[in-house]
Amino acid sequence: MSEQPSLRFPESDPGQSQSAIRNSELGGIPHTDAPRLKFARAIVFFGSFCLMTIELVAGRVMAPYLGVSLYTWTSVIGVICWA
Repeated sequence: MSEQPSLRFPESDPGQSQSAIRNSELGGIPHTDAPRLKFARAIVFFGSFCLMTIELVAGRVMAPYLGVSLYTWTSVIGVICWA
């Protein structure tokens, strides 16, 4: 029978909390990086929102000339992804 691996934590440093040790050992993100990640996530969210807005506007601009069809929207999304 195979043995199940045991999860062992290193000896703790007096200045370090147990949650910080668990996060660093288990591949988690330390709490000190959280504000930078929030900022990066906000930038990605805002950028994605802007791209989606451009896609919707492009589809509406092309609609009177090409119609609103699957081909039109596929073309718009394809060009945005390709760019």
